[in-house]
Amino acid sequence: MLTVCVAAQMTDDAVEMSASEKRRRRTTSVDGEDAMERLEMTEKLILELNETWEEKMKRTEQIRQERCVSH
Repeated sequence: MLTVCVAAQMTDDAVEMSASEKRRRRTTSVDGEDAMERLEMTEKLILELNETWEEKMKRTEQIRQERCVSH
């Protein structure tokens, strides 16, 4: 009797995992795009955090000059 219960539980788990896998596959492209976008944002933030004060000032000055030229 115990063997039957364990086998039934294993089958139920397999069905549940299968349904979960189906849901995951349906949303992979959307989640994948979202994950890539978050990864790009994170990488950009890390680059900005690693930038020295002098590099930030130089970049800020370049942006300011570009804006003055375009107006």
